[in-house]
Parts: sequence; structure tokens; C-alpha cells
Amino acid sequence: MMKDWLDARYKRQADGTYYAHSPIYGPKRGSSERGIVARYIRIANALRALENLGIGKQHSIVDIGCSEGHFLSVAKEKLGCQVMGTDISAEACKRAEEFFGIKALPADATQLPFQDKQFDAVVCMETLEHVPEIHKAIMELLRISDRVVITVPNESLRKTTRTHIGIDPHAHLWNFNAKSFNFLRTFGYDVQAIRHTSTAGLVFYMVLEKLGLLNKSMVDFCLFIDRQIQAIPPSWGWMYVITDPKATLKK
Repeated sequence: MMKDWLDARYKRQADGTYYAHSPIYGPKRGSSERGIVARYIRIANALRALENLGIGKQHSIVDIGCSEGHFLSVAKEKLGCQVMGTDISAEACKRAEEFFGIKALPADATQLPFQDKQFDAVVCMETLEHVPEIHKAIMELLRISDRVVITVPNESLRKTTRTHIGIDPHAHLWNFNAKSFNFLRTFGYDVQAIRHTSTAGLVFYMVLEKLGLLNKSMVDFCLFIDRQIQAIPPSWGWMYVITDPKATLKK
């Protein structure tokens, strides 16, 4: 059911137009879904995490749940790394190829079509909250790379309960906190939990978006503000950086 819902979401309209999930057209209001600044913040934070992990031109990354491939296009430009994506929606994969020339494979996060340790890093942004077999998906991410960057929303129990009783087939299933992935430490992994996207700041960002005031300079200003206040609770989301301390990054 979720795959069908997503295929319909990412399909071009009958007249050929396409309303984006990610800000693939830039910060222009009305061309993509709401929350444009929050999406840019997630991209900036994930890029910073990859840089801190040493990812650069000679390395490869894969984005699990890549949507239209927007993050991968930015990562390729900023880091110079090789990129690939997957999404459970074949239509999303088509859009990644269409808009950015990025290879993306239709795949379930719990059954990834890749070899063990095939990539230098894995990114999985705003995806695991939708996956019923979340622990199986996490172990798949760690199977294909020793470095994993995950972002998820800081969701309320009330909202996820609505999903479990069948109100929305594509809503969020899981709640997360600073300790959600600490169980991986028993397997020898390092786990870092980072707050991102200030809830207070998000109100300001959404007002700017509502008023049609967003442009590149304004988005950069919002990113600067959020870096100063994103660690102050409550936050809109969490980012987790999970690594195997025994693994070395190829040069």
C-alpha cells in the first residue's frame, strides 16, 4: 500500500507538470512541498556529517529513500563523491534520473541489492520512520557500509498512534530520542545523536515561506540561525551518525 501511495505521489501529472517533494526547483514557494528550509537544514547537516567522516572525491555514498535525488545531487556537487540512490518507489527513482542524472534503484530498505560494505557511507534521511521492520532496515544499512548517517523526525506519540490505528498509510510509525540507536553499541558501533532543526526556528522559517520571502540568501541566513540554536530542545528532528570504529576509510 505504501509503495502504491508513493508511486502516485512521485508520478508526473497528466499535463506533464510535477510538484516536488524536495526543493529541486530551489526555494521558490509553491513549487515543492512545505518545509523548504527544514529540508535545506537536513541537507546541510548530513553534508557536514559526511565531511566529518572524511567522505570526499574518491568515495562513494548511497542514499536509501532518495526521493527525487536532490540530496545526492548536492552531495555530488559539494563533496565530489560518487552517488547512487534507492527508493521503494520506482517513480521516485525515475525522477532522480530525470532531474539529476542519478542512478537510483527501486528497493526495499530491508532488502538492499548491494554487496557487503559496497559503499563508503550510507545516508538515510526521513525514511526509517516509515519502515515497519525498522531494525531489519538498520542492519541492512550497516551491512553495506561502516558509516551511516540517519535523520528522522522528533515525532509525538500521539501522531504515531494515529498511524498505527490506520488513519494514514504513509505517516510515521516510530518515535525517536537520543538513545534510540544506542543498542548498536552492544555490537561495537559508535553512535552519536544530534538534535537538528530548531522547533522555535521552524516557526520563523515557515512564516518566511508562507510570505514568499525565501530566496538563496534568506535560506543561507536561516541555516546560519539554525546552527546556533538547533541543539536547544525541543528540536524538529534527530540525526544519528553510526560508525564502526574498527573500519578505516580508503584513501
